[in-house]
Order: sequence, then structure tokens, then C-alpha cells
Amino acid sequence: MLNSIRMNDLRYLLLFLLALPFTVTSQTITVGNGGDYQTLSQAQSAINPGDTVIVLDQIFSNGTQFLTINGLPGQPVIIMGQTSQGPVFQGGAEGIHLSGCNYVELNGLVFQQQTSNGLNIDDGGSYS
Repeated sequence: MLNSIRMNDLRYLLLFLLALPFTVTSQTITVGNGGDYQTLSQAQSAINPGDTVIVLDQIFSNGTQFLTINGLPGQPVIIMGQTSQGPVFQGGAEGIHLSGCNYVELNGLVFQQQTSNGLNIDDGGSYS
């Protein structure tokens, strides 16, 4: 009888634990000299839905930074400049190329002197 009660208690405990909502934690990632990563391309594998990426104020002249990152509804990935002057992506064909991305917000980034698009956003070849 005692073992039967313990088994029932364990079942209820297991059901209770499975019913608990799982919380998703977001992180802040800094990119640039002295940041967590030197470039957005280097940081992309660490970026998850709900994260905020702060791009430090400096000139990025190391060419196109290709990114494929995805947020979720209600948990966008936010890529923003450190201050209102913003980081500057300068020169090269493109500054940032977003391909096949979803739920990404950009704020406070400056693009100048690119020979093609400063910011290029495309669907990554998915036409459905």
C-alpha cells in the first residue's frame, strides 16, 4: 500500500513538473572592439530569439557581414546601435546582408559608401 501511494505521488509530481511553463531567457550580446564578438558574422551562432545585439559605436569596414538569424513572434532579434550616433558600416559592396531571416528589428545603424546596397535583405531563395 505504501509503495502504491509513493508511485501515485511520483506520477503527480511528474505531471506537475511537466506542466510548469518553461521560461526563455534572452541575452544581450555586444559586437565590436571590446565586445563579446568582433563582428555580427562571428556573433550569429550565439544569437537566439528574443536576444538584443548591441553594435558598439565604431567604423566597421571589414566588408559584408552575411547573417541568417531568426526571432519568433513576440521574441524578435533586435540589432541596434550603441548610441544615437550609431555604428557605421563603411565601404565594400554591402554593409550587412540578411538572408532568409524572420522577426529581426534593426535600429540605429549607419551605412555609407557601399558600392551596391548598404543593407541587403532577401528571402534566401525561398519563394514559397
